[in-house]
Amino acid sequence: LCALAGQRSRALAQYENLLNLLQDELGVEPLEETRALYESILTEAMDGEAGARDTGPIGPLIPLVGRQETWERLQEDWRRVIEGGVHLTLVSGENGIGKTRLIKSFLDATTSKRRTTVLKGRGYELSPLVPYQPFIEVLRGALAEEAETALAGVPGEMLEEVVRLVPELRDLRPDLTASRPLDGPEARQRLFGAVCRVLTALCQDGDPLILFLDDLHLADPDTFRLLGFLLAHLEGPIWLLATAAGGLDRDEPLQQLFRQGDERGAATWLRLDRLEAADLEEIAAVLVGEAQAAELAGFLAERSAGLPLAMTEAINLLWDEGVLAAGEAGRWSLIQPLAGSGLPPADFEELMRLRIRRLPTSTRRLASLAAIMGHCFEVHLLQEAADEHAVVVELGLELLLERWLIRQFAHSWTSSRRERDIVLWARGARRGSFEFAHKRIRSALCGELNPLRRQAMHGQVAEALGRLRGDRHYEALAYHWVAAGEWERALAPLEAAMERALSLLAEETARHYYAQILDVLDRLAAGARNDAQAEKWRGERERLREVQERLAAPAGSPD
Repeated sequence: LCALAGQRSRALAQYENLLNLLQDELGVEPLEETRALYESILTEAMDGEAGARDTGPIGPLIPLVGRQETWERLQEDWRRVIEGGVHLTLVSGENGIGKTRLIKSFLDATTSKRRTTVLKGRGYELSPLVPYQPFIEVLRGALAEEAETALAGVPGEMLEEVVRLVPELRDLRPDLTASRPLDGPEARQRLFGAVCRVLTALCQDGDPLILFLDDLHLADPDTFRLLGFLLAHLEGPIWLLATAAGGLDRDEPLQQLFRQGDERGAATWLRLDRLEAADLEEIAAVLVGEAQAAELAGFLAERSAGLPLAMTEAINLLWDEGVLAAGEAGRWSLIQPLAGSGLPPADFEELMRLRIRRLPTSTRRLASLAAIMGHCFEVHLLQEAADEHAVVVELGLELLLERWLIRQFAHSWTSSRRERDIVLWARGARRGSFEFAHKRIRSALCGELNPLRRQAMHGQVAEALGRLRGDRHYEALAYHWVAAGEWERALAPLEAAMERALSLLAEETARHYYAQILDVLDRLAAGARNDAQAEKWRGERERLREVQERLAAPAGSPD
């Protein structure tokens, strides 16, 4: 009855209660029919959404081609770094051009040959604004690498500064005392210098450190200030390796950063272009062999115009539709002609929407909720927000992984850590963190949602986040309550996020939250049920005048 009412999580919990009761009181297993019902609920067969899960191979692995020249330039920069230098490499190009894949492929090859620590951070769109977000992720990755030995050489007063950005450091070093307030003309330099010292300490015994900063063009202004300081003060071997959409001519902060590195002879700008016809022919030949290569290459050219992401999704479409099937010796084959096959239109956005709509209902719901959470999402929070049974969440994630819509996420990796994680994930681990394979997949999921449904899902995420760990995630709480239209519940986390930004001397971010608070107070006053309530919200607006003065006051700046 629970399953027929759409309460799948309750139905599965009911089965587990029955299982325990039968074992404890009678020492027997449930009837075969009951077990079959349980399995049918798990596989969503009851409502015809999906049959038994496909146990065939995962989708086609698409070779990396057409990037030889850029690969060689990356190797040149890498050689400069391992000789003891600090270098900035910026890889730019349009969305979907393959920037992130190129760098990840290069780093996988590089770290397999030499002991290297890679720490990751990124800029985000459609997400909470967090000051220094990419470097908060970088520092969290450093803590995940069990960095006690490296941090032992960092003075305690510097670690106390870094705690401002990553409070989790106190779990590793409970001896750290409370940080001094960040005030005075040298306050920002003190904070930036501490981050610089910690990163330098991670180059143990001359082993290189790589900071991979993805989608840097989306980073907050305070991150660029920190980057400029690090570029001037870091000691190698350290590689600042970043991606950005578009080019330097359209992004002033990136221009300034690149000019700073270029003046020191320590910056490289690499631009990626679309794949050529010969590249598509090579990919087709690798996948299906010479006999069918021309047909597949023509299809890919028509569907992608040489954009790697569109090409990848066109291949995934053929696999989803059963037109591309696994053959022998790792090869694939076209089992019917592509001309006149009735495949969907070539528009990339429509293709993504089609792939999303063909997911089972519960999996699509999970994917949509994950997209509301952000580009990266944690399984524990997703399960809490979805109020779903753990097994249903795991099956949904497994399907999304098989369809290449999401991938496992880690803040860092070294060769030994990567091997350990690969073994763990291969055994079916579905815990931890995931990220969408591309931000346009996330955008497509959000775009499929009715605005009112999207608003409600933001509320679900905010509720779950508040229950699990709201005390450390004010920015995320503020973002989701605002998006949910819950203005009164958004006020406290908005103010906490503003105060945290002020405490980090992140004035641009603090101004952003200050403007949001004023907007929320205006909405509350306009929607007040009576004059007393309206006056209350106007009074709150007056209280914030002191903050406006603090935002106008000059702060110290680093060299």
